[in-house]
Amino acid sequence: MLRVHCMQLFYNLSDPAMEDALYEIESMGQFACLKLYRLPDETTILKFRHFLEHHGLGTVRHPQRWSGNTRNWEVLGSVSLNPGKMHEIERNKQAA
Repeated sequence: MLRVHCMQLFYNLSDPAMEDALYEIESMGQFACLKLYRLPDETTILKFRHFLEHHGLGTVRHPQRWSGNTRNWEVLGSVSLNPGKMHEIERNKQAA
């Protein structure tokens, strides 16, 4: 299960997506050393992750990584995919 958890973190998969990946991608099942008839379902994956979190096993090695907010979600303002064409966008808005 620890290998399943590591793959889930590495590929950034949800519990249902990890279950599907174990069924659909044979190399993941082989890496996890699991047979097709013994693959964990999403509830088992969730319970294992909660077990690790409950016992603090994810933060033991590098606690500084988990000591604060991991991402700043503040809105930065307007975003443009083509910042060089802002004057064209404004001109089209005024023409419309």
